[in-house]
Amino acid sequence: MCCMPMAATPTLSDTASLPMGLKARAKVTQSALTLSGGYSLQLSPEDSQDVLAGVRWWSIRATVQVQPWLQVQTKDTFADPIVAVRWRHQVHPRWSTLVYADVGGLGNSECGVRVHMAVAGRGELPAA
Repeated sequence: MCCMPMAATPTLSDTASLPMGLKARAKVTQSALTLSGGYSLQLSPEDSQDVLAGVRWWSIRATVQVQPWLQVQTKDTFADPIVAVRWRHQVHPRWSTLVYADVGGLGNSECGVRVHMAVAGRGELPAA
């Protein structure tokens, strides 16, 4: 059994000049939190695979300001189910690779696929 939380919160914003000396600003903030759990299979001494299911929670906020008169803001929060697989391969006693892929958006949003690949190394901390 394994559990894997992941979170991210990117923000995009831009400002533009309008006629009559007005300024407009737009800002979008999107947060995502993924929580999954599943089962780990030992395929060989060097390989293991995890089969996961979970939920991805989304929070999206958009704001448009035309200074000094107008500000409009909207926010949406929802959750979607996900299914995922994670594969680990031990290349060397100190080096391993990891590939993670999930499919989500089967509920409230469009279908999306995430793929992560990593190489990990283990070392020893120097003695104090």
